Order: sequence, then C-alpha cells, then structure tokens
Amino acid sequence: MRDLLDAGDPRGDAMAARRAKEVIRELYTHTDEDLAKQWIDQLVESMSDYDYPIEVQSLGRTLKRQKQEIVAWHSSQVSNAPTEAMNNLIKRTNRFRVCQLR
Repeated sequence: MRDLLDAGDPRGDAMAARRAKEVIRELYTHTDEDLAKQWIDQLVESMSDYDYPIEVQSLGRTLKRQKQEIVAWHSSQVSNAPTEAMNNLIKRTNRFRVCQLR
C-alpha cells in the first residue's frame, strides 16, 4: 500500500492526512481529560504548520474549535452523535420533499 501511495501521492498529502486521522483516533483510546487537552493543543500547533496540506491544517482548526466538546467526551464518554445523525437525516428528508414538490 505504501508503494501505491508513494506513486500516487508524490508530495505526501494523502499520507499526512492518513497519519493525522490515525493520531486523532488514538486520542479517543484513553479517558484522561488533562492528557486530552494537552494532546489537542499539541495537535493544533503541529497541524498549523504550513508544510502540511491545507486539509490537515483545516482539521487542526476544527480540533481547536471543538476542543471543549472533545475534552467533555473524555470525562463522560457520552456523545450526542446519534442525535446529530437523526437531525441530519430529518433535514435531508425535508430537503428531498421540498425538491420533489417543486
């Protein structure tokens, strides 16, 4: 897989994005709030480096904006993702109905 990525990703953008994704997944393997705060701060600082692709820089900005929510998960391990998913489904269904009525 690495050879294929190297061939199709000469600047390493896809590899950098994949590494960023894996680091963020690793962030959710523990429950320590303080460690999560430190980890996010380090990620945000690292991802703001202009050598990273714009997508990774954007991910860093998103982490910065969502820091409190991420840290809250580490203290409670509860997420509102199911509610957000249902709200998204309702919005998409409503948009579909409106388009069909036109």
